[in-house]
Formats: sequence, structure tokens, C-alpha cells
Amino acid sequence: MFFRTIYFLHVLKVIFCDKINGVNIGGWLVLEPWITPSLFYQFLGTTDKIGMDMYSFCDVLGPKEANKQLREHWITWINETDIITLKNNNINLLRVPLGDWMYLPYGPFAVEENGIKCADGSLEMLDKLFEISEKHDIKILLDLHGVMGSQNGFDNSGKSMNIEINGNQFKHWEIRSAEWLGEFDQITKQYYIYDNYSIKHSIDVLEIIIKKYAKYPSLYGIAVLNEPWEHTPETFLKSFYQTIFNIFSQYMDNTKVYIIHDSFRTWLWKDFELINPKNMTIYIDTHQYTAWNDRYYSFYTLIDSSSKWQSPKAKYQYIVGEWSLAIDNCQMWLNGFMDNIPNYPLFYCSYQLCPRHNEQKYKEYLLNAINGPFGTGDSFPTNDLQCPVSISLKDYFHVNDDESVMAKKLFNAKSTAFFRESAGAIFWNFKTETRSYQWDFLSYINLINGYTKENVIYKSDNQYSNEDNTYLLPFLIIFCILFGCCCSCLLYIKLMKNYKRRYYYRVIEKTPILDNNNAHVINI
Repeated sequence: MFFRTIYFLHVLKVIFCDKINGVNIGGWLVLEPWITPSLFYQFLGTTDKIGMDMYSFCDVLGPKEANKQLREHWITWINETDIITLKNNNINLLRVPLGDWMYLPYGPFAVEENGIKCADGSLEMLDKLFEISEKHDIKILLDLHGVMGSQNGFDNSGKSMNIEINGNQFKHWEIRSAEWLGEFDQITKQYYIYDNYSIKHSIDVLEIIIKKYAKYPSLYGIAVLNEPWEHTPETFLKSFYQTIFNIFSQYMDNTKVYIIHDSFRTWLWKDFELINPKNMTIYIDTHQYTAWNDRYYSFYTLIDSSSKWQSPKAKYQYIVGEWSLAIDNCQMWLNGFMDNIPNYPLFYCSYQLCPRHNEQKYKEYLLNAINGPFGTGDSFPTNDLQCPVSISLKDYFHVNDDESVMAKKLFNAKSTAFFRESAGAIFWNFKTETRSYQWDFLSYINLINGYTKENVIYKSDNQYSNEDNTYLLPFLIIFCILFGCCCSCLLYIKLMKNYKRRYYYRVIEKTPILDNNNAHVINI
């Protein structure tokens, strides 16, 4: 019974303490225009070369100027105060998007100007984050977010693919491609010839990452490749995952976790297994957003569907590597610089003054938006310096609850389901310039603690916030110990009764009993 109690306590620890409760550090080492739009204001009004992702940012500005701006951004975007706040609010993991150019530069990343390359200093910044995270007992998951040629055509891969510019207009979504594997046929939706050079480049980069960070104490694991698009050949992708896993298992110990992405096709992984002789932990990453779903016509429907989320069937446990509270595509440039997916957003968006609009330099940049460049979708600043942002739940659903109450209900509905069904969940993102809580964890914390955007304190004064159930663990442990003691006592009593009964039978087995009524001996 003692060992059963210990096992039961271990199970409770896994349920309540071992789940990943993380945030993404997006927009830091891999730029995304919607997360830090002020870095991309400078490209408003341009009609030849457009800076709309990490690749073009370095290409248009040149290595020296781009690196200068990036270094300023890296230093200010995340700091130790942020880490402490995240820790105080029960965050135990940071998922950090990386670009392959940080390790083996190419194209504009390889160009030098006065001995300076665009991404110089990025590795040192990452090392600094490791040091701070280790100091505050937060793990880091490294995620290869961008690779040569792009694995999905999104700007978050480092390069939007493909782009056709015509005057102050451009086209992207209709011709989106991913040329990491080679040239993609838009008609047949297939790859006919693989680009072995870019594939090998990715393998080499991942090997460098694995070797470099294998012994870092705060490393949680490696996520192989973020969101390889839905046209990635199944056979190739599974083989690629095995190739990288062979390297991973060679250099990593069993405390590190290997994560593969579902490629937006959960059915591919139902029976998939890697050759894993060391029995290392493997998770499948899935990204669960309501921002691209059909419209929700009631808050109850949103909460109900969120709370009923179930993990897809697979040999390995899933982890929700990205999620948010947004129910719309309104956030400016969410689907690309000065662009949007056709037919999005699905409804009228909220607007607020654009980030850094009151700084003269950025104000002048924003006023150039009237000149484009314009994609085929709508998402751009207005003439009065307003930017579209995610809509208010209260305004959209027309309910009487405060925004903070509704946000909390939605956060709890989603996170509870994710923790119940998977190895954990990682919110996207830890911060955005617009400070929209639907995409900004720090702003969400401020909202539920009663702080406004004008009076922001990135800190939780509530030691036992509603999102934190770990304070119940001591009570659970005490309960389990008492429960185990009671069970042990009951078992002891039962054993003693059985022992006495057997002893009694053993003693009286040969003892004659006199039946006084019938005056004869009865043998038992």
C-alpha cells in the first residue's frame, strides 16, 4: 500500500506539475510584421523592394543598418523583468523561434558590410536568454521556425513565398509557395525535383543546434520544423523527422524532448512511430487557433467548443505549441505586411492608435501607408494613424460581463482542455506591440489583474491566481498521505481478522465440542 501511495502521488505530480505551461517568444529572433509593426513602418510607401519578413528586412536595409536595428530590438524586446513576471504567473517554458540563417547564413544574411552581417549577435542574445531562464528555473524549447526557401511560404518562416509586385500592389496568397524542398508546381500541387542543397542545409543547421545546446541545463528540447505546409510530401517529411531524430538521440540525453509538427494534417500521425531505441520522449506539435475558424455566434458556443477540444489520436502525445484568445484575423498584418488572406477578416474589426504613433519618425512612416504597397487583402493603417486590432469579446458578443471576465473564461476553457488532453500548451505570444491581450500573454495578465493599457504593470500581485492550481498540491499530498494511511490501516485490520480467523480454525480444528442437547461429540 505504501508503494501504491507513492505511485499515486507521482501521478498527481505529473497531472498538476509536469504539464508545459509556456509562452512563445515570437517576433524576437525571427521578425513578424504583425508582432512588431513599428519595425516595418519604414517600408510603407515603397514600390520596388518591400521589407515584409526577415529575409527582405535584411535585403532592403543592408546588413549594417539592419543589424543595428535588430540589435536594438533584441535588447529591448525581452528582458529579465519579463522573465520574472512570466515565472510569477506560472510560466515554466519559453518556446523560442529560430532562423537557420543564425547558424549558416545565406543570401542577404551572408552579405557583409564593414565586417557586419545582418544577424550578427543573435546567438549571443539567445545565450543570454538561456542564462536568465536558468536563473529563474524556466525551460527553453528551441523551434526552427525559418529555413532556406521557406517551408510554408509564410512570413514567419523568414521569407514570404512567392511575391509578385506590380506598381504599388503585390500578390502573395494566390501564389503562395514553399521552396524549401524545391520548385513547387502550383497546378498539380506537387514537387517533381527536390532541392538537395536546401534540404542538406536544414539538416546541417539542426545538427549544429543539437550539438551546441545539448548540454545547456535549461534546454527542454528541440522542435524540428515549424509548420511545414500541407503540401509537404508525407513520405519525405516522415523520413526527415527520422533523420533529425537520429542526430538528436546521438547527442541528447533522455531528459530532452523531441518535437515534430503535424503539418496541419493530424491524420498522418495516427500510427506513425520513429525508430527510438533509447526510448526518448517524443511529442507531436499542433497549433490550435480560433482566429481562422468560422464565426462564433454566441460566447457560450465559443466556450463550449473550446472546453471540448480533444487531442488527435496518435502513438505519441500531442503538445499545443501555439494558441491564442483571438477569434478573428483583425490584428494588423497578421496574415502578412499590408495584406490579408482573401475574404478575411470575416467581420468589422476594432481600431486603436498604432504603436509608437506619437513618435515623429514613426508618424511620418505611417502617413506613407496611403501609397501602399497594397496586397490583395485589407490590413493597413488609416490616415488618422489607427491600426486594426482584435475585436473585443464584450463588444462582439454583446454580453454584460466585463472584458476581463470573458477573457478569463475563454483562457480557462482553452487551457484546461489543452492540459487535460495533451502534454501542455504554449501561448502565442508573450508580447505584441499593440498589446492586444488576445495575442499578448503579459497584457492578458494585466487585464485580469485590473491594469489598463495606460497603467500597465507587468506583474501579478495575486500569489494564487485562478490560472494557478499548483498551490493545491500540498493539500493533495496531505490528503493522499492520509488516504494511504487509512487504506493501510484498513488493510492491516482486514489482515488481522483473517489471521485470527485462520488461527481460530486451526486451534479448534482438533477440539471436540460437546453438544449438550444431544449428548454427543461433534468434530469440526
